[in-house]
Amino acid sequence: MPSQPESLRDFASSWTCTEQLDWNLETSSPEDDSPVLQSAKRRQQCEVRNMCVDAKGAFVLSPKNVPPPINLIAADKTSDKYFQPRRVSPKKSLRAHFINETLFVYGHYSPAQFTHWLYNGVMPLQSTMRRFRGTKRSWLLRQTTFDSIELQKEWEMDDLFPPSHITENGRRIFANRELVLHPEEIMSEFQSLPPRDAPICFDRAVIGLGSQCPFNYCEQNIPSSLYTDYQASVSQFYWPTRSRWIDHLLTRHRGIEEWKYSIGWGRYEEPFDNLGEHQQAVNAAWFLERNEGTPLQCLWNTMYLNFEEDPAQEYRMWIDPLLRHSQEPSSRIGVADPDRVYRKREQQWEEEVGDRKPRGDRRKIVVAIIQREKSRTLINVDELTHRLISEGYRVKRITMDHGCGIPQTAYLLRDVDLLISPYGNALGTSIFLPRRPHVTTVSIDTSYAPENRFIWTTTAIGQRYLQHHFGPDFESVARQNVERERKTKGAAGKEGPGSSSKTTDPTDDQSVAAAVAAEMARLQARYPLVQDMRLARKIRDQIWGQPGHRYGKLASKLRDQDLARLIALRKTHHPEDEDPQLVRRLGGLEPVEAFRLEYWRASARYVDVEQMVRIAAMVDREARELAKGRRAVPDTNNNDISIDSNGSKQQQQQQRVPYTFLDLCRENRCCGSACEPILRRTLVGNQAALGMHAQPGPEWGYYRGSDGVLRPQKTPEDQANEHGPGQLLNWKLEL
Repeated sequence: MPSQPESLRDFASSWTCTEQLDWNLETSSPEDDSPVLQSAKRRQQCEVRNMCVDAKGAFVLSPKNVPPPINLIAADKTSDKYFQPRRVSPKKSLRAHFINETLFVYGHYSPAQFTHWLYNGVMPLQSTMRRFRGTKRSWLLRQTTFDSIELQKEWEMDDLFPPSHITENGRRIFANRELVLHPEEIMSEFQSLPPRDAPICFDRAVIGLGSQCPFNYCEQNIPSSLYTDYQASVSQFYWPTRSRWIDHLLTRHRGIEEWKYSIGWGRYEEPFDNLGEHQQAVNAAWFLERNEGTPLQCLWNTMYLNFEEDPAQEYRMWIDPLLRHSQEPSSRIGVADPDRVYRKREQQWEEEVGDRKPRGDRRKIVVAIIQREKSRTLINVDELTHRLISEGYRVKRITMDHGCGIPQTAYLLRDVDLLISPYGNALGTSIFLPRRPHVTTVSIDTSYAPENRFIWTTTAIGQRYLQHHFGPDFESVARQNVERERKTKGAAGKEGPGSSSKTTDPTDDQSVAAAVAAEMARLQARYPLVQDMRLARKIRDQIWGQPGHRYGKLASKLRDQDLARLIALRKTHHPEDEDPQLVRRLGGLEPVEAFRLEYWRASARYVDVEQMVRIAAMVDREARELAKGRRAVPDTNNNDISIDSNGSKQQQQQQRVPYTFLDLCRENRCCGSACEPILRRTLVGNQAALGMHAQPGPEWGYYRGSDGVLRPQKTPEDQANEHGPGQLLNWKLEL
């Protein structure tokens, strides 16, 4: 920025917009128009030449005209925010700072929530920057503001830091600086207020995010390649080498320690900058040992199980105290692809002695289990961990409840093949998983309140996503047990001692109800959190009991016995039939269902360990076949033909191994049940993320057909070539 402002003599603004619409925000509301026009308004973006920013926001210098109102938010229609720059008449006396760069003006939707921050904010912004040829020297202006008090309510007040994804300056990897309009919005060194002495004028500005996001409420999708580019940019910025990663950790520690000194919590009287680098690391390790809430805490809390031994662990603890609490083997620290050397050794072994490497010497996939400690806890996570370890899988036990930044999250997931997590924000981190066809994300849902938000994000990225349902009535596991019993009896061909001669029908409600009761009793005895009165009381007292809550008056009437009856109601029955007196006393079905939904969304959940082990075996098998560079495909004679990497064919009895995410979807194996509408948008529709042209210019968002020609819409032939014969069907995992 120049030290002295210059005059705005002969300075004038001009603009062009992606959608040529003629409407006025004061006389024509977006909700009053046809769906076609409304969609066009939501996705409209404007490119402005010569736009300025002062403490009030963006403005143009024009005698009478201004750009049209532009939607700054990439979210649902009710969250749209339309913005028009102010108009200022050109004056010779007006002075400003001039910057010969591009300014991107946007808005944030629910920035305190990681999923919305990333998929409704950062990724639409990066897509817009790619479309309009933004660079790392470009500037950002967050024109929409959020109430800092409301933002504080979205995280716990006793945290040392606000959500680390907001304070992290990772956005500097693709932009220079961000302007905000209020001091309370400055949460990192990446952000600043406009200067007080004079406005800043930019050579070019782009307004709006084009209503781009992976969810169906956005008018446009984001090209899948941009998710990969974002993942790569984080990796290349923070750990292109081991030393760069260590430098980042030390720098982050230094910032934490300086913050401690600034508020009087410092351990040493000597200024931090005067300490040697070794002593700084010692202080940083001491800090992490006693304080939570830092973006680096998840690195020290992660458990590495079944990984190789680290003979340098004791030496590293003294020489490199910055890493003294890390359980990661030293050979993997700061390495982008830790298994690359091992995979090369396995390939050499197979070339020399054939595919006969001893089972115990094979490197199995990495399974990451994300455990939540405040809510949605996996109550049998230890059993799951031990079972996976006993099968030879390498396991990372990760918790992000004590603090985890964007670089640290990406680092922990950089080599994970199978990600297991309770449903929630942690599933949004799948953007940092490796880009390999076999990589799988498993969401642990409750059968009472299953949600499918992350099917949109994972399929847009090109990742397999499975929903593992287990909930209040435990019906899914009970039905599995009944079906398993029926198959066992049928295979044996005779009844066991003391058993009935009648074969159990898995669709028989009485049989399922009995199995549910038995399963519930068994789990309640082993895992008391299955029915958690502490959680029920928390919802009643801390959530419903807040001033102004719609059920505030009802909360004071809910006794403990009422809470116990509410969470014991079974999903398969109508509550008014099962407990009509309770429903009437609480004022009808609406509050009853509202409480149960809130409870089961936050409740602890149980994992079917055996099924999860089978999923891990499937992913491990696919990873091994892909590493060999060949794929088995069925021929018309029902014989398997193996295609080697050099193109030769040979007969082989082998399961087909998909090479791409599209191959998985052709086999109905890329997501779980009820995902067909999602796949129609993300894969084969005219909003498909995969195959969308992601290069800047007027053909942004076009699709390249089978003839190599870019078109604004896919032809039926293009869709058939992408998807293959048949239709997308709901898929049930059979292992």
